[in-house]
Amino acid sequence: SFSLEKGQTKGNKSGRVFLNEELREKLKNYLIIYNFRSIPVKEKAGSVVIQRGFKFDSESPLFPSIRGGEDGRLKHLTSIAAANIFKAYFKTAGIPDASSHSFRRTFANRLRRMGVGVAEIQQLLRHAHLNTTMRYLQVDEVELQSAVNNL
Repeated sequence: SFSLEKGQTKGNKSGRVFLNEELREKLKNYLIIYNFRSIPVKEKAGSVVIQRGFKFDSESPLFPSIRGGEDGRLKHLTSIAAANIFKAYFKTAGIPDASSHSFRRTFANRLRRMGVGVAEIQQLLRHAHLNTTMRYLQVDEVELQSAVNNL
């Protein structure tokens, strides 16, 4: 897991994000590649602007914007930029009606179908209210019939 500080999240709430082993390995490999990838960043040395490679550190964004800040440091992706990236990948994959928010709904429903409790799903989605989580969850007729059959 890793921590998110206030200001890094919607709702300005700090908290922990839990990762499964597969995603943890993929992120570890990404960080290894990212650490050694040269990202041009402008640095002023007197009146001369120097292009240098960027090294990942604990203050760096995990997924940086291609546009650097005025101070020459990398900036975080905006939520709009992230949504546009997802939209482009969905289009490439032939999933026309998907959105970045679709992932949250899929995550919630897969957890529910695996038997994870609604309270745990609420916490993983970082919802303050259970009724918000309930709007994410979908139950089909096959699941309802199965529930009755288990009596």
